[in-house]
Amino acid sequence: MSSPSDGKDLHVDEMLTPPSWGQELRKLAGEAVGLSGLVATLGSIVSVLILGKIKDWPTLIISLLALFFIVVWVVAWLGKKFFARRLTMILTLLCFSLATALTWVCVIHWYGDRWRRWNRDVLSSIEDCSSDNERCIANAFKHAYPESEFSSAPLLGKLNNDLKAGSYFLQDEKIQAMLKTRLGIGARFLGTGFSQPLNSAEYEEARIPEYLCPNSSEAEDNVITWELDPSDEYLDWTLEEIVEGKKTVKKIIDGKEVTFESQPINSKAKRDGLLSKIEGKLDVSAKEPAVVRFQQLHASSGKVGRPNAVRVFFSHLGSVWKMKLQDAARFSGYSLDPNEQKKFFIWVYLPRHPHEVVPATWKNIVAHLNDKDNPWIKAEAR
Repeated sequence: MSSPSDGKDLHVDEMLTPPSWGQELRKLAGEAVGLSGLVATLGSIVSVLILGKIKDWPTLIISLLALFFIVVWVVAWLGKKFFARRLTMILTLLCFSLATALTWVCVIHWYGDRWRRWNRDVLSSIEDCSSDNERCIANAFKHAYPESEFSSAPLLGKLNNDLKAGSYFLQDEKIQAMLKTRLGIGARFLGTGFSQPLNSAEYEEARIPEYLCPNSSEAEDNVITWELDPSDEYLDWTLEEIVEGKKTVKKIIDGKEVTFESQPINSKAKRDGLLSKIEGKLDVSAKEPAVVRFQQLHASSGKVGRPNAVRVFFSHLGSVWKMKLQDAARFSGYSLDPNEQKKFFIWVYLPRHPHEVVPATWKNIVAHLNDKDNPWIKAEAR
C-alpha cells in the first residue's frame, strides 16, 4: 500500500512549484541563443575588456549585437508576462530602435577605424627604430593610408585624406623629429602647398605657394645669395628692387653717410647673367618657377639651409615680387627683425628640373620619402 508521499505525488508537487527567476532567465537565454551561444558572446566581450585592446572589431560588434538582442528577448518576455500588452509593444519597439542605432554606431565606428588600424601599422613598423636611424623611421611612409570615401567630391576627399595622414604622422615623436630635422616641417606646416603667414592662426590667410627644394650650396650656379645688414631700410624695399639691385639710398646715420644697396655677395655677375631667366620664371604657371627663401643668421652655413637638412622651404618668387621684404618674409612664415644683430639672408633659387621644386604637400612628402629609386632620406642621420 502506497503512502501519500510516494514518488508520483512528489512529482506532482514539484510540477506545481513555480520556477525561480534564475531558472526562468536561464531558460529564456537558452531559447534566445542557446547556452553555447551565450557563453561565446559573453566570453568575447569579457576577453576584450580584460585585454584592454580591441583588435578584432567584427567579432566584438557581432558579440555586442548578440548580447543586445538577448536583452531584447528578455525585455519582451518580461513585458508579456508581467505588464500590459501595450506596454510590451512599446518596450519591444524601443529595444529594436536601440538595436538599430547600435548597429549604425558600430558600422560607422568600424568604417572610421580604418585609420586607427593604419596608424597602428605605421607605429608598429618603426617601433624598433632608434631615434637617429631616420632611414628606418622613413619606412613609416610606406604604408598606404585609407582611400577617400567622398566619391561625390573626389578632390576634397583626397585633400582630406592627405591632411589627415599628415596629422597622424606628426603625433609620433620619432617621425616628428625626423621631419623637423631633415625637412624643416613643424607645427605650422599646413601641407596644402601654401605657407602659413607669421602671426596668423587662420589657415585661409595662406596664399603664397611654397616648395621643398634641395639644400643646395650657395656656390651652385643657380643659387644667388644676399647678405644684408639688419635695417628698417631694407624691409621697405620690394623683392624686385632687391633682386635687380638697381636701388641705392644714402642716409646720414650718427653723423656718417651710409649707403644702402642690395648687391648679392660675390655673385653680382651671376645675378646679372641669370636675371633674364628669373624674369621668365615668375609666372605661377611656370613648371620650374623661381623661388626665394628668407632667414636671419649671424653667418651662412654655405648652404641655403641647415647642413643636415635634405630639403628646405622656398616661396614662389613671382607671388612676392612686388611685395616689401618684410611682407614677403611674413607671408612665407618667417620674421626679419632689424633690432637683432643678425644679417638678413635672401636666397633665390632657379630650379633646372621640376623635381627640384616640389610643392610642399603631404601627398608629395609621402611619395618622395617612399620613393624606391631616389628617396629624400637615404641614410641614417649624422
